[in-house]
Amino acid sequence: MNNKGSREFYGAVTISSFGENNHIYSNKVEILPFDLIRIVNMGFVNTEIQHLYFEIESFEQLFQSVDSLEERWIKMFLWPLLRDG
Repeated sequence: MNNKGSREFYGAVTISSFGENNHIYSNKVEILPFDLIRIVNMGFVNTEIQHLYFEIESFEQLFQSVDSLEERWIKMFLWPLLRDG
């Protein structure tokens, strides 16, 4: 999260892994704007240090993104079942 020009990192791996935590500050990572759709659709290997991270502007952005994703998934998965079921 960008907090007044200073980055704060959140997540189970980034908090618990010393190697991952140090790696985040290296020049070997790419930090992209937060995109929840992209995040849920991308693969990763949880035993390897990641090279791609997403930066969110606020927790409010996270909450709004989750609400939007929920609405999208309801339209994609639930409505067809209710309509056709």
